[in-house]
Amino acid sequence: MDNREPFSETCFQIYSLMKSKKGNVIEMIVCATGIPTPTVKWYKDGQEIIGDGPDGKRVIFTDERGIHHLVIVNASPDDEGDYSLEATNKLGSAKTEGSLNIIRPRHAADKDDRGGMPFPPGFVRQLKNKHVFNHMPTIFDCLVVGYPAPEVEWFHNGKKIIPGGRIKIQSCGGGSHALIILDTTLEDAGEYVAIAKNSHGSASSSAVLDVTVPFLDNIKFNGEIDVTPYLTEEYGFKKLNTASLPTPPDRGPFIKEVTGHYLTLSWIPTKRAPPRYPQVTYVIEIRELPEKEWTLLDYNIPEPVCKVRNLELGKSYQFRVRAENIYGISDPSPASPPSRLMAPPQPVFDRRTNKVIPLLDPYAEKALDLRYSEQYACAPWFAPGVVEKRYCAENDTLTIILNVSGFPDPDIKWKFRGWDIDTSSPTSKCKVYTYGGTETTLAITGFSKENVGQYQCFAKNEYGDAQQNILVDLASKNF
Repeated sequence: MDNREPFSETCFQIYSLMKSKKGNVIEMIVCATGIPTPTVKWYKDGQEIIGDGPDGKRVIFTDERGIHHLVIVNASPDDEGDYSLEATNKLGSAKTEGSLNIIRPRHAADKDDRGGMPFPPGFVRQLKNKHVFNHMPTIFDCLVVGYPAPEVEWFHNGKKIIPGGRIKIQSCGGGSHALIILDTTLEDAGEYVAIAKNSHGSASSSAVLDVTVPFLDNIKFNGEIDVTPYLTEEYGFKKLNTASLPTPPDRGPFIKEVTGHYLTLSWIPTKRAPPRYPQVTYVIEIRELPEKEWTLLDYNIPEPVCKVRNLELGKSYQFRVRAENIYGISDPSPASPPSRLMAPPQPVFDRRTNKVIPLLDPYAEKALDLRYSEQYACAPWFAPGVVEKRYCAENDTLTIILNVSGFPDPDIKWKFRGWDIDTSSPTSKCKVYTYGGTETTLAITGFSKENVGQYQCFAKNEYGDAQQNILVDLASKNF
């Protein structure tokens, strides 16, 4: 038997710093291997984490492949901290660590404080469609408001879901609810509906789960058949191609703009090797001077520009950039010159006239405006009470009106069956009208069978996104 100490490796690339917006679902995934099979424990700030049960927000489980999962539903500032997983067997131990930061915009749910007055349920955060691979976990989550607090029931293809085994239902307070399928199979595909009820009414939200079985799952690598034809790039087996690794930017990042409490970095894009070069994204690293350790700041950045927030005034920082593509990650670029975020200038008192000289510096005025505007920042959310299933007779006009809130005003996009709706063509029957960033209308003239299906409205700003699904079917006319 091979006796070796356990070691930890991530199933996908996990960075030392994780950032998520308040209210989101966070999933940490770690693969720990060793002989004998190690036992694992999760920790937060040095304290062991125990699963909270069906009424809690933290779920800990290990799937059939031995992958360890920690799921946090409805993330809040209390969940910030240093997380770690420790694997132990009789030969030794191994540990993987990471920090979690929660971005704190003012939450949309704060607007539903009606002083204890009863009101019917509504979904502030709707269910979203999911597409997962066979045997991977699936998480549906939603945020419900209402008084008294609504009870939420879950349904799959019209049948009520009973928790147990690989299916967990979480109700973690604050109106946050989640359905977690630990080991998704083909039988789990279909429509999922969450119905919220209280004594004053009910509301529902629905989404579709699509499950894909990878082709190689049907092939047994046990010597019964010749698997050589499948060991090709077509099936995901790739040789390490160091020649296609991206090169780092030749020069370090530079400060493009300084605005009060944050700055904007920019850099020269990495060179692309002819004749073809895979899509490149960027990773930003930061360190505080004098000469502290480099840490991850942000990743998966598509353009050579990045805003850096929450820097402390008066401290000096350096930045560097790495390029990343499907073949791997590059060496770091040269470090940027030291940069320091300074406080905006203060108004000056003129002793000769005994008056205060107004603060006319445009940099400072813009910084103050943005500083105060962030007090009102809010992720997008759709107004509750939307009828999720509509009917329209043939050749009639279908009109869907949705109200959405968020600050800054969110960008709104409509899709039909997962594809963008064409509104620019002069022959298109679809028109979208958005008024003041808060009301959007989809109008379809001459409704026909080709227009039957699911319509999706997406609202997104820098603090989050929201999705509203509406299913439209053809109505029959009564004569």
